[in-house]
Amino acid sequence: MGSVVNGRLPIFPRQEPFEIPYHLRASGQPEVEDPHLVDERKLFYLAATRARDLLIIGTSNAKTEFGRGPSIFLQEMFGNNQIEDATQAYVENAESKLHPSAIMPRHSFSKLSYFLECPMRYKYAVVYNLHIPWREALGYGDNVHRVLEAVHNQALQGRMPTEDEIPWIVAQKWINRNFVRPDEEKELMSAATKQIRRYLIDHGRTISSVIGAETAFSFDLDGHTILGKIDLMKRYSGNSIELVDFKTSKMPAPGKDIRKEIIDLQLDIYALGAENALSLKVANTIAHFLGDGNLVTNAWSSERRAQVLKKLTGILNCIDEGKYNPNFSYCAYCLEFRAICPYAAVVLEYK
Repeated sequence: MGSVVNGRLPIFPRQEPFEIPYHLRASGQPEVEDPHLVDERKLFYLAATRARDLLIIGTSNAKTEFGRGPSIFLQEMFGNNQIEDATQAYVENAESKLHPSAIMPRHSFSKLSYFLECPMRYKYAVVYNLHIPWREALGYGDNVHRVLEAVHNQALQGRMPTEDEIPWIVAQKWINRNFVRPDEEKELMSAATKQIRRYLIDHGRTISSVIGAETAFSFDLDGHTILGKIDLMKRYSGNSIELVDFKTSKMPAPGKDIRKEIIDLQLDIYALGAENALSLKVANTIAHFLGDGNLVTNAWSSERRAQVLKKLTGILNCIDEGKYNPNFSYCAYCLEFRAICPYAAVVLEYK
């Protein structure tokens, strides 16, 4: 049984959209305060008692927005003292420290990229959780990444897919979007097939060095959890590796500093994740632009590590302190929030 933590099992207390006082309900006062909790407790014990020889229960004492320590059902089953003793024994064995009791913020790179584009954009999208309309480019990118993952997983199993198999893999992994017309979907699938075929032609000989595809990681930094997923990891020299992140676009043109900064930070965060969470030695990071076949390779070094840690710490400190100073140069590109952002109105009026 996995994720037996408060917030997952049981889930956080649910609230009806419109609460009706009990004295106005035909059913009157319920026999228990939270009937959902009763049902989830039954579900937990039903699952636990189905084990014949061995019952393994996964939990965590870390407190995040998704989970807040060991489930109350475990406390009811074992008692608080035994849970604390077991947790402490594991911590001593692993020579690590207990997580703080405060909820640890979690940041994926996609969220941090909003801050790099414009801190106000991060505030609207992440802090206020305002919905960002789905962009067709995102759907295309997700589909291409699924196809690449399938190709690399076949390579990990010792079988290299042929060019003729690519259309079939694309069709198998493609997820249609309801708002995309059939003719547009066909064009997108055709474009994806061309990109993957060119990738195999240009780099098929190096795919045998793949050691991991779509590898997830998470690590702690100054009370924050940084998480992500590395598109591709390849053997390099000795015991070192290269990290590859695929972009379905073309390589940024000179002068597109904001986009280059975002891509560099993404790959540097992935290098930190490979080191801190996966205990791997990183030699290079590579941005592979499938749109034109170009590659941008950066050597990973102690200097680069220090720079990204300084940059990342600065961003996290601003988020902790609620400092979201606008980046006026991005206003022209911020189509989602430009209509509601007061700073954008000032910039447009000035122009």
